[in-house]
Amino acid sequence: MSYRRFSSRLRLCLLASVCAGLSACGGDDGPSSPGEPAASLTISGTAATGSALANATVAVRCADGSQGTATTRADGGYSAAFNGKLPCVLEADAGTLGKLHSLATGSGSTATANITPLTEALVGKFSADTVAWFAGFDATAGAKLSTTAVSAAQAAVKDELVANGVSIPASVSDFLAGALVAASGNTPGNEHDQLLDALAAKTFSIKLVAMNDFHGAITAPAATNGGTVTLPDPAHAAGTKVNVGGAAYVATAIKALRAKGPNSVVVGAGDMTGASPFVSSATHDEASVDVLNRMGLEITSVGNHEFDYGRAELLRKQNGGCFPVSGAQGTVGADTCFMDAATGTWSATGGSFSGAKYKYLAANVVDQASSMPLLPATAIKRFGPVAVGFIGLTLKGTTELVAGTGISGLSFLEESATINSQAKSLKAAGVQAVVVLIHQGGVSTATTVNDTSCPVSFGDLGGILDKLSSDIDVVVSGHSHQEYVCNYTGKASGKSYVVTQTGFYGGAVTDINLGIKLKTGVTSIDAATVPIIQADNNAGVTVPAAFATFAKDADIAALVDKYVAVSNTLAQKQVGTIGGNLMRALFTGTTNRDESAEGVMGSVMADAYLYGTPNGADFAVVNPGGVRADLTCGAGVSAPCPVTYAQVNTVAPFANTVVKVSVTGAQVIRLLEQQWEAPNCTAKFNPATLQYGRLLQVSSGLTYSYDNSVNAWTTGASPTDCAAAGTGHRVVVSSVKVNGVALDLAKTYTVSTNNFLGLGSGGDNFNVLATLGTNKVDSKVIDLDAMIAYFREKSPVAPTTPRITRLN
Repeated sequence: MSYRRFSSRLRLCLLASVCAGLSACGGDDGPSSPGEPAASLTISGTAATGSALANATVAVRCADGSQGTATTRADGGYSAAFNGKLPCVLEADAGTLGKLHSLATGSGSTATANITPLTEALVGKFSADTVAWFAGFDATAGAKLSTTAVSAAQAAVKDELVANGVSIPASVSDFLAGALVAASGNTPGNEHDQLLDALAAKTFSIKLVAMNDFHGAITAPAATNGGTVTLPDPAHAAGTKVNVGGAAYVATAIKALRAKGPNSVVVGAGDMTGASPFVSSATHDEASVDVLNRMGLEITSVGNHEFDYGRAELLRKQNGGCFPVSGAQGTVGADTCFMDAATGTWSATGGSFSGAKYKYLAANVVDQASSMPLLPATAIKRFGPVAVGFIGLTLKGTTELVAGTGISGLSFLEESATINSQAKSLKAAGVQAVVVLIHQGGVSTATTVNDTSCPVSFGDLGGILDKLSSDIDVVVSGHSHQEYVCNYTGKASGKSYVVTQTGFYGGAVTDINLGIKLKTGVTSIDAATVPIIQADNNAGVTVPAAFATFAKDADIAALVDKYVAVSNTLAQKQVGTIGGNLMRALFTGTTNRDESAEGVMGSVMADAYLYGTPNGADFAVVNPGGVRADLTCGAGVSAPCPVTYAQVNTVAPFANTVVKVSVTGAQVIRLLEQQWEAPNCTAKFNPATLQYGRLLQVSSGLTYSYDNSVNAWTTGASPTDCAAAGTGHRVVVSSVKVNGVALDLAKTYTVSTNNFLGLGSGGDNFNVLATLGTNKVDSKVIDLDAMIAYFREKSPVAPTTPRITRLN
């Protein structure tokens, strides 16, 4: 009997007012009308959550495509009779607990299937997303429900209960078909039902170990670029600086945290790969994927840098296959496919790349052609009878951060509406907690980790948080390379969300602990940043007692060493020398890049662009976010100091191309004003210098001054006197010179830049070159190649003098 015909019989039952007298409308064994065959399958049982689940609709789907339905009695009992064949999966609406599921297996004409949080946990062993699994249940799914598989799933749930301190009565041996008398009215429940009561009363402890912006940093990052953090220290008012990071140390920390309880999951908030050091980028980030797989990463949102090489490459990282997806650039075993197909990790003979074992989520990234998400929107992680839902998003502004060719045909939706919609669906599916993994973040002025005062300006992330619903519990953020653990009260919901970020390059993880009850959801949350302090690389430093140190995980260290060896031949080739340290603009006392200021490394990169432009240009500009590292002399090495391919690649890891654009002098002024106008004015800022905005890094050939008293920073944690887009006038026009000659507003100049700024709609909120420029030519020269050529020709490359002057 089809589901549609069964619904008709239900309506007949209601009209005849006899439905209440049946165990299920149409659920009797006889035909409902002359000529209709008798039901061939009857499934019955009890639905309960500690008390009876009364008057609940039970839907049944079987592997042969048949469907049935029933309604539970006051005692939770039900019986569904229809034409069908086992195995089947069942779904009951448990109200605030969402949907509960169960299984009916075997080969007979009758089966017993209780429907409880325990059977939901059992079904969760076959698919964490039980609602979707029920909706798509078919012969393929049914084939997996062997007696052995179902028994193993039930045993696994029992083990989880025991690990969580739940005592299982000896009489309760079968969650699916065992005797279950649910409490209803004056009737007490049996031991099976009392076990459900115990589950409802218990608080389950769930640990999230969170990361963000790992950027393929499988080796320890440099001390000047993310490799140190400052710890609060009662013995030192300014705190104690320690060396941190490196995948082998991170792996040990993750193991130590997960060992503290039976329920844990490792999650990420984007940019786990992309803009990576040479040891990873040389393998097209397969090295990082392999290492993250082995470290136990399970779920991560997609960051903007995961799109650096386009959607096809992102999907390859998820699904596997040698680089590239098409073409013949990759060489198996040389720069791609180092894995053994059977083990999914490093092999001396290689030949395979199985992709990420962890799941990428991108709820707000939609393919315009299909109107479908490019990647899954959500994931569910089950811990026995409780479930945590995860929503992954990248920032809507990814279109401004990635070259247009890489994301052509994709839409990046507004984040808060997407989150609220997905959270509502997760709650309806029965998850007890909702965690958002979002690649968007705030800016902190904290001088040590775990500053409980939360001196953070949340900027664009705050605008998202203010619109979230009360369904959300935790927000794990990324993108801004900051460290914080904060409580943020959303304006729309009035609810306090825990919002975290770890920093970057694996220098720390966040330890987030949730207390969860089946019926009430999250009852407690606490979180703290755990710096990845290297146990063997902090000699002479007294680490404060509140912090642990971590030794290298031997297996991960060996794996990293193998990938280091792969990259070493090319990496160690010297490409030139430097006449002194070439540093980016950094926040005082930190290794965090200050995009509101001019930096020597940025100026040198712009010079390399100018040098690498075919047929030349008047000057070059580079977005500050494209300058990823410094070039420094090694300890004890005097200038001129050698520079290797790997070092230059770390500075410029994006494989951007050199583009030429023609603009007028007036458009040059307009381009420079966009550095401080909305929306760039609030994108980046430095409270110490009272400077804000994104300052383009400029080559020789362009000099100018700007008046800082115009639209100056007023008060508070962020600029409040920004010029609206198109209205800025900070540039002192008379000071602008091109190759020593005053700028002519009517003259046309040729500007060299990267495809990120010069093509598409322009990146980082700079659209003048891309939308107003003419005679645009993509040279197809990779910026890394231009930089290497520049160092080979111009070495020793000396630190530059300032080209931009701040007045007032």
